[in-house]
Amino acid sequence: MLSNLVGNSTIVCIYTCIPVLMRVTLLGTGDATGMPAALCDCEYCRQSAPRNRPSVLVESSDTTVVIDVGPDLVGQLHQTSTYQVDGFFLTHFHRDHADGLLDLLQTLRSGTKTAWNDAGDAHAFDLYMTETATDHLRDAFDYFLDLLESTWEPDGVSLGNLEIRPFAVEHMRPEYETVGFVVEEGDQAVAYAPDMESFVDGPPASDIDLFVCEGSPFVGLNHGPADRLEAAIADLDAERTVLVNASEHARREHTGELEEHADAIGCELGVDFKEYTIP
Repeated sequence: MLSNLVGNSTIVCIYTCIPVLMRVTLLGTGDATGMPAALCDCEYCRQSAPRNRPSVLVESSDTTVVIDVGPDLVGQLHQTSTYQVDGFFLTHFHRDHADGLLDLLQTLRSGTKTAWNDAGDAHAFDLYMTETATDHLRDAFDYFLDLLESTWEPDGVSLGNLEIRPFAVEHMRPEYETVGFVVEEGDQAVAYAPDMESFVDGPPASDIDLFVCEGSPFVGLNHGPADRLEAAIADLDAERTVLVNASEHARREHTGELEEHADAIGCELGVDFKEYTIP
C-alpha cells in the first residue's frame, strides 16, 4: 500500500492531499544474470548501476501487488519498505522470475510473526500463477509442498480496487505458458511483460498508460527477433514504454548506449527502483 513508501518517499501536504491512485516501482530491470555479474570485474559491471532481476511493484490507495519474485526479492522489498503485499503474481517459471518464492515460503515455514495474518493463518499472502508454473514449482520445491498453494484465474482477479488480468505472450511456450499482466484501476492501466517475443492473441484490449516490457533485443541478451518485439510494442501503443531485461554486461555497452537503443524505438531504458505515477 502507499503507506509502505514511508521512508522511501516524502509527501508533503499543506492544506489538502491529492491521492495517488496508482504508483509503479521497477524493482528490477536486469536479465537472468543481473548486474554486476557474478565473478566479473569487467568495465561494464564496474561502471554501471546495479540491476536486479525483473520485478515490478504496483500500489493503489488500498492494494499492493508484486509481479515476479526473483532471487533478489528480499532486498527489493526492503529497499521499498514493502511489508504488506496483497498478491504475488508470476509470469512464468524461470529462476530469475520465481526463485524468490523460496524466501517467501521459508518465512512462512519459520513462523515469523509478520508473515502471519490477524487470524493466525500461515498463508498471509496469495500467489497467482498458471497451472503449468505451479506444476514446475511443486517439482522444484517439493519440500515446501505443504505451504505451496496458488490460484489461477485465466480471466483475471480483483484485489481491492485493482483488476489484474493475464495475457499470453510468446516465450518458450508451451512448456512454460508465459504470460504478462495488465493491472487496472478505473481508467488507469499498467502492462507488464518482461519476457516476450510477441503477443499470442494480440495486445491487451485496454488503453495502456505504462508498458514495462521485454527489451533484450535492444538492451540485453537477445530473447528473440527484434522486429517481432518492436512490432508488438507498436501494436500495444502505450503512452509510455519502459524496457527491462537489460544488461550492460551482456551487451558489452555502457548505460548511455543502451539508452540510445531504447530511444531509437521510442522507449525508455528501465532503472531499478524508479517510480512512475499513473495520471
